[in-house]
Amino acid sequence: MPPPPTLITGPAASGKTSLALAEYAARFSAVRPGQALWMAPSGRAATQIRGQILAAAPRAAVLAPGVHTFAGLAAAVVQASRQPVRRIGPLEKRVLVARLIDEARRSGRLRHFHAVADTRGFIDLILQFIAEWKRLEIWPDDFRSAAESRGRTAKDAELAMLYESYQATLTRRQWFDAEGLIWLARAQLRDGQAAPFPELRILVADGFSDFTRTEHEILELLAKRSERSLITLPDEAGDERSDLFAKARRTATQIKSRQPGCCIEQLPPRSSGAWPAMEHLERRVFGHPRQVVQSNDARRIEILAASRELGELEMIATRIKSLLIDGDSDDGRAVAPGDIAVVYRSLDSVAPLVREAFERYGIPYYLEKAESLSATPLVSALLQLLRLHAEDWPHRTLLSVLNQAYFRPPWAGWSTRAATAVERAVRAMQLPRGREALLKRSERAALSAPDDLKMDVAAQHRFLAALREELASLPERALAPDWLASLEQVSRALGYFRELSAADASAWRQLQE
Repeated sequence: MPPPPTLITGPAASGKTSLALAEYAARFSAVRPGQALWMAPSGRAATQIRGQILAAAPRAAVLAPGVHTFAGLAAAVVQASRQPVRRIGPLEKRVLVARLIDEARRSGRLRHFHAVADTRGFIDLILQFIAEWKRLEIWPDDFRSAAESRGRTAKDAELAMLYESYQATLTRRQWFDAEGLIWLARAQLRDGQAAPFPELRILVADGFSDFTRTEHEILELLAKRSERSLITLPDEAGDERSDLFAKARRTATQIKSRQPGCCIEQLPPRSSGAWPAMEHLERRVFGHPRQVVQSNDARRIEILAASRELGELEMIATRIKSLLIDGDSDDGRAVAPGDIAVVYRSLDSVAPLVREAFERYGIPYYLEKAESLSATPLVSALLQLLRLHAEDWPHRTLLSVLNQAYFRPPWAGWSTRAATAVERAVRAMQLPRGREALLKRSERAALSAPDDLKMDVAAQHRFLAALREELASLPERALAPDWLASLEQVSRALGYFRELSAADASAWRQLQE
């Protein structure tokens, strides 16, 4: 039997990853591809550790460093099984949930959520619920039973109904979302599948603070066939900040109960003495507020207060600009752009603001988040048109479409002046949504308009009707790959491909690939 895992615990920068990496890299001269596996919590962490493995094993031919996230591992296991599987991504999942909500609303099964059932926010909410339930491996029957045990409400019943419909659709059509793919991989490993790791020599799970039940079971299955298993967890000696490390300590307890005999190697904090204020902050932050220990040295720490994210970034940009021009006033040395790092917990919402602020201040920067294709002007315009059609012409979306620089359909009489007139008419009608209601009202306006305005108002109605006809030919909320065909169809119908910039043309090619 392989030995139980070793848990390496310690605070940040104590050397947990370095210790695991040294042992992992040392084995590359003696293992073949598929005999070493490093589990990382995210794609970014996986990319980073691959580079460190290459640097740590310069004499070895690192053809397959074996670094995976759980999602990547699941995909590798399922692919190695040769079982035909159709995976659905976030876009297909969103379209499916939107369709199920619409069907439930039309059939009268959504009473509690009826007022918000046709909003994008409700779709987001259901997607979040489903992802969380599946991540925790709560099946529809489990959720329904839990709701009944505490007194099921109409809200619980409708959430359970949507979840059941979603999972039943996936089961019936043999589709797998990201969470379902991990379930499938676990089942295949449990059934004895060895590929793609038939002779595992070393297993490392680094950078995690907790695991889901499915992830625990996958690690347990892999550890039982590995000669050496290392799992790193954040922790520190003592209970001064027990709340901060409660999740990791609970994870360690679960691992010890699942895999008896595992030993723990506790690493002490490292101290370089180069920045006393930062070391004090690292060791005291998130401690009990009644046990605050004041530092005697607060140099090189400055707190900036702002009322909003953009204002915060503008203050940061001002401070950076000062450093680049005047240098560091503390030691008088020059500061280069590469000497400065701005760190956020997540870049999802702040990335556009960083680009806006730093470009306005003329600060050279590298952002660890590429601009998504959906954010490029062309693709954003196309997706907005699809959203307009799928959501039955919401007022704000329709105004955004009419204001697009790309919106130049080849309709007789259409011009910038005509677009402005149609926009004014839509604003005047003030309908929250509904293409048919909008067209009926514009038709009545054309019939009742004074003689001197009748032609202009009739033209506005004709343009809105033309837009409806153009979009009516799109697939009705079809699942992928039809959404890409829909983009191309609407772009050709409305003439988007007549005058593309080089960036737009490149974005479209990437999207098709």
